[in-house]
Amino acid sequence: MASLKESNRTLQILENAVKGKYGVLAAICYNDVSQIEKVVSSLPFDSIMVDMSHYDHEENLSKTAALTKLCHEHALFTTPEEVEDFLKAGIDILAPSIGNIHGDYPPEGPKLDLTRLSSIDQQIRGRALMALHGTNDFTGDIMKKCIDAGAVKLNVNKLLLEVWHVHLRENADKPFMQRTDEGIKVLQEEVERWMDICGSSGKA
Repeated sequence: MASLKESNRTLQILENAVKGKYGVLAAICYNDVSQIEKVVSSLPFDSIMVDMSHYDHEENLSKTAALTKLCHEHALFTTPEEVEDFLKAGIDILAPSIGNIHGDYPPEGPKLDLTRLSSIDQQIRGRALMALHGTNDFTGDIMKKCIDAGAVKLNVNKLLLEVWHVHLRENADKPFMQRTDEGIKVLQEEVERWMDICGSSGKA
């Protein structure tokens, strides 16, 4: 019987991306954590996402600001020792913390430790593959640099959905099905554009 690595299509695609030195766009990832203060203060973490939708707008913003400050004060980058711990756990794909975050970045944009990313790539090469979360606000140039540094699975959200949302807003007066069908075409074109940027068009 074939092993997981031999039979899993996702892993095969990512292995090909490693060999071809291109990136593969991946689906949205969502993490929800309750009792966030306790988690932040007592556990190491890469990123935390919290659902504040049950609060009214002002309280949502207030709590978000406080928790963001708390998280930033405790933020950790993935260390070589942690990489080894994950590898010993038998992982197939590692998503390191190098300054990337879920959600939008500050006005100055992403501040990524690409040297750390490249070092982690060298450390795990042949033992695991590398994913990257938190690609909101990435430019094509940043994405390419991350791929060059070893990331092969790029989790995307805003990079694709923003054009979809713009299309829906600008065509709100059109019939629903027409707006949806046209939106799918817009979204497909954006996916293809990012695949070209990542170098994976016609490969994965």
